[in-house]
Amino acid sequence: MRPWMLLVLAAAAVLAGCSTRPSVQILPLTTQEYAPKPAGIDMPMFASVPPRAHLVVAEIRVEGSESQADSCITALQQAGREVGADALVLVHWVERTNIQTSDNYGPRGRVTGTSVTATTVPTLIARAVVWMGNSPLGEPTPTRLGMRQLKR
Repeated sequence: MRPWMLLVLAAAAVLAGCSTRPSVQILPLTTQEYAPKPAGIDMPMFASVPPRAHLVVAEIRVEGSESQADSCITALQQAGREVGADALVLVHWVERTNIQTSDNYGPRGRVTGTSVTATTVPTLIARAVVWMGNSPLGEPTPTRLGMRQLKR
């Protein structure tokens, strides 16, 4: 194979890796279906049980690749809208680090060093909930959780 072809294939592989989206899995937890929410609607996220009566309708798992934490949150919120949720309760956030090593060989097949590559893979699991009944007066409104607050 010609050297320039290897370069083109390597560039294509890099570009394909950059365009990947987080993987989303939705597990329905009820037989009742809810109408999807429009894209522009707010999807509040809670780090603990919401302050009002609710029904859990689905569990959503999102796994991204390195440096996709923000797009994982966006994908999680979009999946919540798709199942008709009013809010999400984050139950699990993990950033797994994958470490790969490879030996570098010099002349005469001797190992001249070792390369180490580490990649971080974010995984989020949330429960999609719908509100039950009317909100009592004075009830606190859901707060938006930033990414740093979610990691705690």
